[in-house]
Amino acid sequence: MKHIFLSFFFITILTFFGYSQIQIGGNETKKEKKQKEKKERVEKDFYDMRAFLSANYGSAYRTLKPNTKNSLFADSLGERANETRSTSWGVNLGFNSDISKYLMWEAGFSYFQNGEKYSFKDTDTSHTYTSKYTWIGIPLKLYFKYDLKKVRFQFGGGIVAQMQFKYRQNDEFVDHFSKTTTSEVKTINNVNTFGISAVANAGIHYSFTKRFGGFIQFEYRHQLTPSHLKTYPYIHKGNAIGATIGFTFGL
Repeated sequence: MKHIFLSFFFITILTFFGYSQIQIGGNETKKEKKQKEKKERVEKDFYDMRAFLSANYGSAYRTLKPNTKNSLFADSLGERANETRSTSWGVNLGFNSDISKYLMWEAGFSYFQNGEKYSFKDTDTSHTYTSKYTWIGIPLKLYFKYDLKKVRFQFGGGIVAQMQFKYRQNDEFVDHFSKTTTSEVKTINNVNTFGISAVANAGIHYSFTKRFGGFIQFEYRHQLTPSHLKTYPYIHKGNAIGATIGFTFGL
């Protein structure tokens, strides 16, 4: 009986210490796991997804040709052939997210412009005007990226689904009596309210902190669809080239 009791006692002690060791080891594992998850979460907040706000400024121009597809409405370019580039600007709000080590995608909202200007001067008369097409767009882009410590190099492109928000033309005419006449047109005939553009970007992003960063990049935008309906005398497509600067915040 004594031997049985001692055996039972030692088995109980060994079981207790063994269970205690398992529990201690388990607690340490949970603690380490939580620390690891917290660390991964902090890194993920910056590297996987970021919100951004940016502004772009550049030069806008257009392609313009007679609407030969609809000869009933087509017209020669006339003085419109002498239109030149004008300045453009826009703002962007959205987010981008990493797909893999070398890829990321981007989506958001954009407010941007296309346009052109015209200037004619004679000995005693002049005629100038500037046209602006304002769009609201939803860009969807795919980027290739390369990270080097706090610096990220990124280049890519995509498409922009856009809706024409506003049109404005400021016109000024000076006659031979030096009388200046100005007018402003805010509506446009046969407007195509919906359009699609292709866009390309290349730039650099710098991380000031794990969450906060800034970027600057080149942007080229080419309108794929006409600015007007099929009944308009010309086929007009807006384009722009310029620079974008913005800030990012890890989500």
